[in-house]
Formats: sequence, C-alpha cells, structure tokens
Amino acid sequence: MKKNKNITENLVRLGERYKSEHLTIWDKSKLETKPWQALKFFFSHSFMRGRRDKLSVEYYEFTIKVLFRFFKTTNVENSKTLFEELTISKKNNLFNTNSIRELKNEHRNSIKHPDFENRIKKNNPLINILTTNTKTEIEFPKGNFYTKNICLQNDTDLLMVLDTLNFMSISNDKTNLYKYFNDLIKRNKINVAYSELNKLSGIGDKISTFFLRDIAIINNYNLDENHVKYVFPVDTWVAQIASLLADKKFSAGKPNEIKKYFIENFPKNNLSLIAAGIWFLGFNSLSIAIEYVKIKKLKENKTTNG
Repeated sequence: MKKNKNITENLVRLGERYKSEHLTIWDKSKLETKPWQALKFFFSHSFMRGRRDKLSVEYYEFTIKVLFRFFKTTNVENSKTLFEELTISKKNNLFNTNSIRELKNEHRNSIKHPDFENRIKKNNPLINILTTNTKTEIEFPKGNFYTKNICLQNDTDLLMVLDTLNFMSISNDKTNLYKYFNDLIKRNKINVAYSELNKLSGIGDKISTFFLRDIAIINNYNLDENHVKYVFPVDTWVAQIASLLADKKFSAGKPNEIKKYFIENFPKNNLSLIAAGIWFLGFNSLSIAIEYVKIKKLKENKTTNG
C-alpha cells in the first residue's frame, strides 16, 4: 500500500529544505573541476560518524587546514598539480597504514599505543601533523567562529584520511572525488561507486549512501528501483521515523529492512530527497514543531479576526 500522498509531499519538501540549507553552499562547477573542493565535500560527509556534530566539524576543519598547508603547492585546485603532490607523498610511503593497523591489533586505538610516537609519528611527517595538536579556527554553528587546539585522536579518522588520499593518488581521474563518483553514477554504475567507497577505512553503508545521495540531489538524478538503496543512508533518526510511519519497530542496525520499507512504499523518483527530508525532520524535529505551532496559531488568529 502506498503511503499517504501528503506524507510524501511533506518529506520531499523537507528534502528540498535540506538541499537549500546544506547543499547550495557547494558550487557544482567547482566541485566538478577543483579537486580540493571535492575533497572538502567528501570529508564534510566522511567525518560525520555518529558522534556529536560539533566534534565532527572540528576534526573536519582541522584536517582540511593542515592538509592544505602540508601540500605546499599554490595550486591545489588544479587536478594535475594535486595528483603530482599526492604521487610524491605516496612514493615517500606517507599513505602506508600497515604500521597503524599492526598497533591497532594490540590496542583499541593505535594512536594511544605507547609505541605510536616512536614507531609511526616520528617517521611520517603527514601522520605527525594529523596527530599533533594545532590551533585551528572552527566555524560551528554557522557564523560562529572560535579557535581550539585539536588533532585527530582516533585511528578510525586517521586511517580514513590516509586511505582517501591514497585512493586519490591511484590515478589522475580519481584525484577529484566528486567528479569520479558522479561520473560512475552517470554511467549507471552507482553500485561500483558504493563498493569502492566501502573499501575505504571508516566508510560503511551510512557514509557511502550519504555521500552518493547528496551527489544525486545536487544533480537531480532520478535513479531506478535497483539503485535507490545506494542513496538512502540510515541512522537513528531515520529508524525512529520509519518506526512511526510503519507502526513497526525498526532498528538502525538493520538498514536494509528500513530501506526496503521506503522503497516499497514511497515513489522511487523522489527517494533521495525523501531520505534527506527524513533526516532533516529527525535532526530538526523541535524547531520544525515550533514552526508548525507558530503557523497554526497565525492561521487561527487570521480566522478569528475575519
């Protein structure tokens, strides 16, 4: 049975609000032509790993700024130039994660391992700057700036960053992450895009679908029924709202069940926007409820006053 048309329309409307508030800040033409902008776009998704948003933003801002300084080129926005910088770093073994993974086998967080300093940090200048406290200007929330001494403090983030840079160094066509994965979607290979993303450390179903969903929204793609599951990230918000809509208990730990429910009950051509709208509704539930109350009160006053 198809869901109520009003529910679909409202979720799509919230998805449009998500697009307006979170995606219009990205210039599509720059994402397609400037690899540094594409990397920022990717990291703005990959650092959002279910912890407090403020902490994720701090790690993101720190990483982007120290990497910009590390790759000492005046033109990191040029794909060829950045690829050359990454190639040099790869030849110098800076993206090698074997030592980190070895320590991780001995310690829950390799960065906290007593041997991390001498065995890894001192021998790798890139890892050194990523794990050394640096005074960084942070913007959170929007328009609010502050400085903080910060660095990457867990190996999940560190491995994700190193794996991403290594992926970008494989070939020139992969240096621009946005263009590379967008091209795969356009060539009807979103399943390949999803698979490649999931090979990166710290990138599972939620982050892969989150990143691909926003590319789909930016480009207004209508994906077929076999592909919409690759643009439907599931988190606690989505699980809770799915449970309310279906009158059935869903768990965020079983994302495929939730995806199946929405794919079977909502129009496929709008599912990427619906997915964004569901997240937007959950994250902003209090402010949306207040908006609803204000609008309803205003309508009642107009009716009363004739």
